[in-house]
Amino acid sequence: MRKLPLLRPWAGALLVGCAVVCFVWGAGVRAGERGAPSLAGTTWSGTDSDGDHYVFTFEESGTLAYRSPAGSYRNGKWHQFEGAVYFEMNDHYSEYLGQMQGDVLQGRAWNRPQHKWLWKVTRDR
Repeated sequence: MRKLPLLRPWAGALLVGCAVVCFVWGAGVRAGERGAPSLAGTTWSGTDSDGDHYVFTFEESGTLAYRSPAGSYRNGKWHQFEGAVYFEMNDHYSEYLGQMQGDVLQGRAWNRPQHKWLWKVTRDR
């Protein structure tokens, strides 16, 4: 059987992409949040399951500005579908999937060293 050398490098990205689409689409349908408010221009803060505090600002341009224990950055990107959100930091070094329920946004995250954690933030007023 012939190997497909070009498929192997894309397999991981394809798998993650499919997971993101399924999660985001499914979260919006399960939550029944058609027409959920946009995250654009909002700021959220809270902690993750490791006890680290974060502040996320979802800029209108799709840029994610954030403050973490390591410092403040603007090297993230975010996407929203209904009540679900996906965002990544530092060229996909860390990736987050979450769901908005009122003033709470929470979900799962992972990074390149394969660490996984949960996170929960609330909308700043």
